Amino acid sequence: MGIVWVTAVASPKTQSARFDAICRLAGLAGRRVLDAGCGRADLMDFLQQRGVEPAEYIGIEAVDELVAAAMQKKLPKAQIIHGDFVRDPQRLEVGADVVVFSGSLNTLEPDQFEFR
Repeated sequence: MGIVWVTAVASPKTQSARFDAICRLAGLAGRRVLDAGCGRADLMDFLQQRGVEPAEYIGIEAVDELVAAAMQKKLPKAQIIHGDFVRDPQRLEVGADVVVFSGSLNTLEPDQFEFR
């Protein structure tokens, strides 16, 4: 499994640059992509706009309003999970080929996460 971890403050321009970098670092076409802290599922929008089709997109988001916005999009081959992967790390166990953390870890202290 590949892990792509990008942190930065989001604006449409910087978000697009981050998503472009993620696509260059990890080929997402045809792969099961887990977007941990997916927000409004903007990564999937970005992929669709560029003709990149993951086998499946799984977004996890804890913020109610963002989950609602992501679900409202009714994206193809996408599943949005309402949950907190920090409090419940088992939520990350979805059989993903690539896990994307695009800013979702920005608010954590180093002792709050661990990679195995």
